[in-house]
Amino acid sequence: MKQFLMEQMANMMIACEKAAFLVSKRQDEKLTCKENFNLTIHLATCKFCSLYAKQINAISENIKEKKFTPGSPHQELTLDPTRKKEMETLVNNKLK
Repeated sequence: MKQFLMEQMANMMIACEKAAFLVSKRQDEKLTCKENFNLTIHLATCKFCSLYAKQINAISENIKEKKFTPGSPHQELTLDPTRKKEMETLVNNKLK
C-alpha cells in the first residue's frame, strides 16, 4: 500500500518547467483544479520554483499598479528608473 501511494505521488509531481509555466499562466487566467493542485504540491516541495513564484507575484503586483510611463515610439511601456529601483528592492525584500 505504501509503495502504491508513493507511485501515485510520483505520478502527480510535475517538472520545474511545467511549474514555471503554471506560475506564469495563473497570472493571466484561472488554473484548473488539477493544475492548481499539482502546482501547490510542487511549490511546497521545490524551493527554487517557490522563489520564482514569489518573484513573479511581486512583479505582477507592481505591473497591476500601472506605475509605468510611455517609452518608445512603438508604444511599448518602460519603467521609470526610480520605480525600477523600488521594484528591485521590493522583490529582494520579499525573497528574504
